[in-house]
Amino acid sequence: MILLLSLTLLIVFSCKKDPTENPVTPPLGLEQMDLPGAMMTLSAISYVADGQPESVIRDSITILLSDTSLATQGKWQLAWGPGISGMKSNLSFVVSIITSSGPVYAIVIRGTNTFS
Repeated sequence: MILLLSLTLLIVFSCKKDPTENPVTPPLGLEQMDLPGAMMTLSAISYVADGQPESVIRDSITILLSDTSLATQGKWQLAWGPGISGMKSNLSFVVSIITSSGPVYAIVIRGTNTFS
């Protein structure tokens, strides 16, 4: 339930709002992060080491998550995964970031295998 709520919050905060609406503030600790940039970076990371064994993909994801030069700022940690479908056509993983409001999670899904 918390995971679903956190994912919903991330989606809500990364969408553009009508400027006439009441502003919604993200959880403390995420207000200074470029959330759309971070979400796009997480999506791009899902393609790292495509076609390689799961252990290589996991290590590659972990290395990129620790890179402070990316929009994710090296603050996200791999919480689960990667999960790879039997035909290696889909991949998913879960990342988390600790904020002063508590942990926030994002579910990252790669829906296309460039080798298929």
